Amino acid sequence: MRARFLAVAALCLCAAAPAPVVHSVDLAGRDLTVNPGDDFYAYANGGWAATAEIPADASSWGRVAEMRENTRKRTNDLLATAAAPDTKETDEARKAGDFYASFMDEATVEAKGIEPLRFALNTIAAIKTKAQLAQAIGAMLRADTDALNNTNFYTENLFGLWVAPDMNVPARNTAYLMQGGLGLPDREYYLADTDKMKT
Repeated sequence: MRARFLAVAALCLCAAAPAPVVHSVDLAGRDLTVNPGDDFYAYANGGWAATAEIPADASSWGRVAEMRENTRKRTNDLLATAAAPDTKETDEARKAGDFYASFMDEATVEAKGIEPLRFALNTIAAIKTKAQLAQAIGAMLRADTDALNNTNFYTENLFGLWVAPDMNVPARNTAYLMQGGLGLPDREYYLADTDKMKT
């Protein structure tokens, strides 16, 4: 859901994106007190490492994580602007903004309860035979996983189909089924006995 949402947002907001910022090597991130021949990592990154702080909700931090967080924040800001009632954005951007606003409207989502799932739940409840189970799974099967090339292990479906050369007989292709993933955090999120997790 999140990947599809961001893809739609990116397509709709690309025209409204700000002018690109010129990037280069972060010279301020160096530590010039270190001889690069002695410890190049400390020379190249020491200045940044001395001042960088790991955010409270992160287990590690680095330039890639920082870039990912900045991208997430900028995307959120673009969507929030497009969702504003008095937005001057294009019609396409407004569609993304409306989608975002509906996604963030927790009160409406909670008020609907499980009703939006009713059709899916009724479909599952109607399965009585192995043939009906196979038909139901087949109806939602998509070729949307690719564990080697795109490292895409997850799907919104119960199973994702991945076709690739056979691991044992590369001359032929084989269909691989991959379970969709729960779309939830790991078990420690629910069971860890810490103040943070209790909150």
